[in-house]
Amino acid sequence: MNRLGNTYKPCEEQQLRALRMLASCPDGATALTLLIHAFEKRCITKLVACGYCDREMRTGLHVDRYRITRAGQKAARAGQEAAAA
Repeated sequence: MNRLGNTYKPCEEQQLRALRMLASCPDGATALTLLIHAFEKRCITKLVACGYCDREMRTGLHVDRYRITRAGQKAARAGQEAAAA
């Protein structure tokens, strides 16, 4: 269960790829970087809404940065284990 109390799990391949990418970036990734890697904005928005990543808005720079949360790390690991099975 995530921070919003629902049981949504990122099962779509794009969402799992996004979580794995964010897990490999200790400082997170900018919105532009995620778009360049072909992640749709609605995919990232859904991950934020479900608590799997956080969005940091830097108003002075007009840059959004996304970082994976603990729940997101757990979901990414579970997705990898499911894919390996």
